[in-house]
This record gives sequence, C-alpha cells and structure tokens, in this order.
Amino acid sequence: VLLWVGLTIIILLKGGKGVESVIGVTCEDAGYYALVAGQFIWTIGFAAFFGIKNVMKTNERLAVNYPFNDMDILWDYKKLQFYSFFTFLAGIIAGLIGVGGGMVLGPLMIAMEVNPRVST
Repeated sequence: VLLWVGLTIIILLKGGKGVESVIGVTCEDAGYYALVAGQFIWTIGFAAFFGIKNVMKTNERLAVNYPFNDMDILWDYKKLQFYSFFTFLAGIIAGLIGVGGGMVLGPLMIAMEVNPRVST
C-alpha cells in the first residue's frame, strides 16, 4: 500500500495527461523531472528492499536447515539481479508493444524453475 500511496502523491505533485500539478509544476520546470526521477527511485527502492529481504530470508532458512519444497526458489543475489533485470525489461517491452507483462514473465518464471501452478 505504501508503494501506491507514494506513487499517487508523486503523480499528484507532478501532474500530466490532462491533469495539472497540485503544486503548479509544468513539464518545463526542473522540479517536474526531479519528480519523474523520484517515481523511478521510489519504485526501484521498493523492489530492492523486498528483493534483499527475500535473499536474507532464504539465507536464514538455509542456516536452520529449513525443509524447502522441490520447486522453491532459493534466492541469492545472482538470481535477484537476473530476475530484476528481466522484469524491468519485460515492463518496457509490455509498455512498448501493448502486451501484458505475463506474456514475457511467464516463460522467465518457467526458466527459473518456478512451479507452473505458482507462476500463473
């Protein structure tokens, strides 16, 4: 919820697509571009936080010999970088050609050996 609240506030401050900024920023102002950069930083920050949290949780479970399922993803920093890069790329492709991100992410999750019942 915090991610969406933060993005909503940034969008309201920035304005765009027929909606004026609540603080009067236009696309000619440097503040507009700072807010656009803020959207990326805010979103990537959340992704990094939860990615690192998954790696740490996996390491904690490995330390106590947690009984993982056969299809569980054992997160490490290499898998985190791989998945993060391809999900970012999938979002760009989905936005450019107008398909859902699942069209790109589905095969990626299969390649990462995610259980097909979980990946859909």
